[in-house]
Parts: sequence; C-alpha cells; structure tokens
Amino acid sequence: MKLMAIAEDSTDRNILSHIIRSRRTIKPHNYSDKPVRKEFIEEIIENANWAPSHGRTYPWRFFVYGVEARESLADTLGTIYCDITSKEGFRENKLAGLKQNILNAPVTISIALERDKTGKISEIDEV
Repeated sequence: MKLMAIAEDSTDRNILSHIIRSRRTIKPHNYSDKPVRKEFIEEIIENANWAPSHGRTYPWRFFVYGVEARESLADTLGTIYCDITSKEGFRENKLAGLKQNILNAPVTISIALERDKTGKISEIDEV
C-alpha cells in the first residue's frame, strides 16, 4: 500500500504521527465544560465529509446539539433506551448515565445515515 502524499513531508508525518499516537477515548466524567467554537465544529464536520464512502454516496448526515439542545437529546435517548430495553435488561443507573453523559458534553455531534435513493449500494455497505 502506498503512503499518501501528505506523509512525504516530515512536518506532515510528525503531525499525523502525533494524531495517531495520542488518540484516546475520553470518558464522560473527563469531559470539559469549555464551550466549543462554531468554527471548530464546522471544521470537524467538513473533515468528516472528506471520508471515502462506498459508491461515493456520502450517506452520512450530521446533527449538532449545543447547550440548549442537550436536554432534549438526553430525553430522546432515554426514551429510546426505555423503548428498546427489556424489563429484565433495564437498569436505572444505565438510563441515568446515558442522559448525564449527554448533559456533560458541551456539544454532541450525532451521525445518521441517509440511504442512497438509487439503491445501487446495499444497506450494509452504506452502514
């Protein structure tokens, strides 16, 4: 496999190496409450739009939930959890944690799939 042109420049390789090596999961209890600039969110989404997609359908759709929309999102996710979880599998602490995780984040970006209307790509390939 050939390396992309970006990796040919040592500065770009250093940046790429730093990004790969420093990527870690950030647990909800470690979220910052620092506001996130709109320009930064737009740049993240623009970069995500450059990801390759099967058949070049680019099926993803992004939804940004800021401070004022977090509670509504938390409630919606809580309702979905209640709807899809059996009585035996339901855990009150999981429901509370799910909602609190959303409320802890200053911004949440959700990704949804809009299927290709031509049907040329199977659902599993678009997912």
